[in-house]
Amino acid sequence: MLAGCWCRPAQQLLLLMLLTTAGLLLIGLTSLREPALGVLPRPALQSTVPRTAAPVPAGPVPRPGRLRRCPTPSRLLSINSAGRLGNIMSEYATLLAAAGELRRPAWLHPDMARTLAVYFGRLWVPVLPISCRVNWTTISTEELMAKRPDSDTNHMIGGFPHAVPLFHPLRARLLRDFTFRKELRQRADLRLAELAYQAAVTAPTFIGVHVRRTDYSTWLARSVRGRVAGVSYLRRAVALMKSRHRNSLFVVVSDDPEWCRKNLRGLQRVVVAGDGVQNRPGADLALLAACNHTVVTHGTFGFWAAYLAGGEVVAPTGYGRRPTGLEQDVRRARLGWTWLPAKGQ
Repeated sequence: MLAGCWCRPAQQLLLLMLLTTAGLLLIGLTSLREPALGVLPRPALQSTVPRTAAPVPAGPVPRPGRLRRCPTPSRLLSINSAGRLGNIMSEYATLLAAAGELRRPAWLHPDMARTLAVYFGRLWVPVLPISCRVNWTTISTEELMAKRPDSDTNHMIGGFPHAVPLFHPLRARLLRDFTFRKELRQRADLRLAELAYQAAVTAPTFIGVHVRRTDYSTWLARSVRGRVAGVSYLRRAVALMKSRHRNSLFVVVSDDPEWCRKNLRGLQRVVVAGDGVQNRPGADLALLAACNHTVVTHGTFGFWAAYLAGGEVVAPTGYGRRPTGLEQDVRRARLGWTWLPAKGQ
């Protein structure tokens, strides 16, 4: 019997049941308002991820995605997939920019898409299904942009285009497209941390150094009657970067690592870190792109390492009778690189 209650037994039982039910409801409401410590409610998933404000192609470039049917074969634009990774990235960037400038739909060759997919995530430009049959007319970037053909002809950009002034306005878009896969980013970060620990450098400023040699020496001699930038240039570039950045650690990647170990020996805080294997360049490029600043010598691989890393860039000039097309394009795009005279081999 409840203390002080004058109710009959049946009424007492009913009152007890009502009080018990009210107590349970009160406990339930309290648990909803204030979760127990350590058992927090799971946050709702964000349904949409806002895009950062960045330039995108102005024309009707199709959004990325898997397409199961062929596009209408009229005024399509694509680009020849030629060369190694640096060339292919330049070709993709040139295609993206040209399509937006000319307001034409751009499509990736399946070979190019397969190469880029090894290193990067989802790209803006869709892949042309391999079953599609399109009649292409080959054209150079210069002719395409000068003539701006209005016909229904489908054009395939040929050669090894590297139109920096054309694609640089789309830098934000390109940086999103050329975001390395998670495993490559993690490997690069881990390698940089390891190098800093081995060199006993606290809070280092990483300077990526790309040294292109081997086949490029033959190409330079043939194309501009030049010679690859040598030890003198690299030592001066390292000294310049050291004067600009305290606690700098130079991370050297090259297609000729043994030459670098021999000729850069004795320079403080300079380590040869890349593996130099050209048929798997993703790890080396991701390592350079993870650095704060860059020293380059020649070639599109070094360009993209510097372009993705951002920061300051030191590059050679005066290595031949005339500058390469790459140097001319970089200068026209006004990227703010520092140019040092190249001396000797």
